Amino acid sequence: MFRVVLGKSHCKFIIKTLDLHKSIIKGEITKISSLMIENKKPQLKYNYDFEEHLESRVHSFFNLTLEIEAAHFSRKMNVLQLFPTSDIICGVKKKLYSLMSFLSGDLNDCLPISFSRDEIDIIKLSTKLYFNLSIGNFEILSEIFERLNLNIDHENIVLKLVEGRDLFTNLVDKKCCLRVEENLVYYKAKWSWDIYNVLEGNRFLKLGSIPLLKIEEK
Repeated sequence: MFRVVLGKSHCKFIIKTLDLHKSIIKGEITKISSLMIENKKPQLKYNYDFEEHLESRVHSFFNLTLEIEAAHFSRKMNVLQLFPTSDIICGVKKKLYSLMSFLSGDLNDCLPISFSRDEIDIIKLSTKLYFNLSIGNFEILSEIFERLNLNIDHENIVLKLVEGRDLFTNLVDKKCCLRVEENLVYYKAKWSWDIYNVLEGNRFLKLGSIPLLKIEEK
């Protein structure tokens, strides 16, 4: 078991990453577009693109994800196909919602909570998924789908997304992603980066605006 000390901002954001993770494994590929929309505000602020062109890119990328969804996820996934990932996600969310009721929301107001290794692994994977998708690193989806008992061609899904990566990043080279430390990437991707690296035990440069959570093995 692991003891994790976190605040309300951590709880709410981790739940957000878990929801994205669950949506993706259910085949809701269009949810990736929401991260492109999150990046819209900083990209306009720093004159990375014209608003009309950015809106066009968002529309085109959404249509791409819609086509991928229709081609590869014509039927809803059943519970057994998503097990145990979906079950663990639900368990973690219940714990976080329960903890939030005791937190004020002040950045210095933190409480401990216990997670199993499987639960920590799911939080790590969800936060890793969030910041990678935020920068257009769609190859992360292979790691997500390989963990599931799904009969889908995830390599082709990734290939199609990479072919349209320039729509997401506005970079000429489709091999390139945005960088999570850039101002062009929404601030919550930086929160995700921090949480993932703390849980992974990595030495890293803190990027986010909220305090780092703490973890220790019990």
